[in-house]
Amino acid sequence: ETKQLYRPDDRATWDEWNPSNIRTDAEASSFAQECALVVRREPHPSNNNQAALHSITVQSPLIKKVLEGTFEGFEGLNTQLKQLTFKAPFHPFYYRWHRFEKLRQDEQDQETKGHLDLLYAILSNEILPHIEVMDDLTKNKVISFDYLWTIFSPGMEVYTKIDGHDRIVLLRDSRYGANMSGEYFSLECRYIDCDGLRFGYVETSLEINSFDGVKKLVDLDAFPSHLHSDVKGLVDRLHARGDKLAQLNGFHHMSYSGFYTARSSRQVRKRHVSAGLYTDGRAMLTRRFYIGRKWPYHH
Repeated sequence: ETKQLYRPDDRATWDEWNPSNIRTDAEASSFAQECALVVRREPHPSNNNQAALHSITVQSPLIKKVLEGTFEGFEGLNTQLKQLTFKAPFHPFYYRWHRFEKLRQDEQDQETKGHLDLLYAILSNEILPHIEVMDDLTKNKVISFDYLWTIFSPGMEVYTKIDGHDRIVLLRDSRYGANMSGEYFSLECRYIDCDGLRFGYVETSLEINSFDGVKKLVDLDAFPSHLHSDVKGLVDRLHARGDKLAQLNGFHHMSYSGFYTARSSRQVRKRHVSAGLYTDGRAMLTRRFYIGRKWPYHH
């Protein structure tokens, strides 16, 4: 069975959803422990006359077994928890909805199928409308600010430009936020970098500022890399650049003649230099030897 709970506001305790069938707290707690699902609802933020889903706690070990396959490799989620709770708007299910649907359809055990049907009946009303809207937007190769979350699934590769250079980063998480400048959508990512001795992951955050109406997917400051017009060529170029960086790691003697950017707290200037370069990859230090004098420059 599904246990339905309700609260009139976030300061009240959870009570029976059906007012005509109120049990004592002890009876309600005992009954809830026997249910496959515990579903909590509260007044809708924009309409107090309607109830909105707050969260779902999965207690059925049969459902948990299927969810283990559904969320395999999904960071930040452990389906073995005794209190496995998903909160609205249930983004993890959105990102893995097609996998969940297939596992439910392929399930041969009738008891497990019955438990899965309970969960599916509740979640489908929450997930399918978002999928329908997202399909319409992406079919036209556009997206709205409030639906950015639908195209950024954790674990996917994201294309962006950092300091004018192409980058592909790995998405870990995403969320909406706001500051004095307005709303934004934040992408928490990581990419491979080098400290002069070892290569490893570095964390970075990308932000997409709010916008009105819709915007072309490829015009976003960051977008899923598979949408790039030449994704194969892009990946090949980035692999070549990474190989070059790996080859430069260590001790090398080089020369350079051209412009470099001199930055200060007040201004940025381009200056010309002719110099010999000695790079120490371990210390990430570059020394530039000018004619007649030596000037150390930390790079």
